[in-house]
Amino acid sequence: MNAKNRMRNTDLIQEMVSDEFINFCRQKIIPALKPLESQREFYIVGAIIIGILGAIFCLWMLFYIVIPSLTTNSKNADDLIYGFFAAALGFNWLVYRILKHYKTKAKQVVFDKLFSYWGNFKYFPKIKDYNDRNEAYIHDLKLFSLFNQYDCDDFISGEYNGLKMDIQELDLRYVTGSGRNRRVIQIFKGVLVISSCNKKFDGKTIVSTDRGMLNSLNGIAGLKNVKLEDPVFEKYFEVYSTDQIEARYLLTSAFMNRLVKCARKSKDMKIMCSFEHGKINLAFANSKDWFEVPVTKPVTDIRNYQSVLLELATILSVIDALKLEDNIGL
Repeated sequence: MNAKNRMRNTDLIQEMVSDEFINFCRQKIIPALKPLESQREFYIVGAIIIGILGAIFCLWMLFYIVIPSLTTNSKNADDLIYGFFAAALGFNWLVYRILKHYKTKAKQVVFDKLFSYWGNFKYFPKIKDYNDRNEAYIHDLKLFSLFNQYDCDDFISGEYNGLKMDIQELDLRYVTGSGRNRRVIQIFKGVLVISSCNKKFDGKTIVSTDRGMLNSLNGIAGLKNVKLEDPVFEKYFEVYSTDQIEARYLLTSAFMNRLVKCARKSKDMKIMCSFEHGKINLAFANSKDWFEVPVTKPVTDIRNYQSVLLELATILSVIDALKLEDNIGL
């Protein structure tokens, strides 16, 4: 049966030791990644050459320009010191950009192939026009507080068990002032999943683990607190909605029980969700970097992506547990 059309089990341990997954890697992934391995070596060599040239230039500048200017009390000593640090930072930036360019290319190839085992997923690099539309959508979500700095590092779009979804790594901040008066408030860092669902609704319902993350800067405009008759659920979550009746219909006992189980299993990150714009938006708050591709290890070694597979399986297992492909209990 075609892997894209199968209902997948996201129990990572079972999947990764299964003969089907091993054969999938051997037949579909490793052959597709072999051309990328030569590119990885090329980029690493380029980064090493730039790094060595930068080190040589900076050492030459230090011993033949900066230090002599200090010993002779030259008037230009301060400018030369700044120039030295600027050169060092410049070479470091070049090395970073070379490796970053490789990682962007590698992610697109690796993730497209690797994630296809669970569904029809595709990785997208940063595209300004799309980022503008995506940022506007996220700004309009009441799931997050007001923010004025937006960064989407990874964007994965596709379909899983009949659900269309976007998976994106976000860093949202609210910054005020400048210089010594600059203040940065971390609004959200983690992964946002925007998923279709099989039930229509008109209002907006927010389920948050921490009210401080929910419109703490600009209030909860148009939303009212919803009191539910489930003390266990209310121990973990707070609910706000534009429609009290609709919120109670959406948050069925089965759905609340599943969300509590997910929260208990995921103690190292906070899970929030909202029903907005006809979609379910799941937010996984965690400060780590998600979906990273190693640069110093062979790209054809599937073991390098175990952490990435675990991260994807964590997200999909929550979707499985919440049974979003069902009629959400209505």
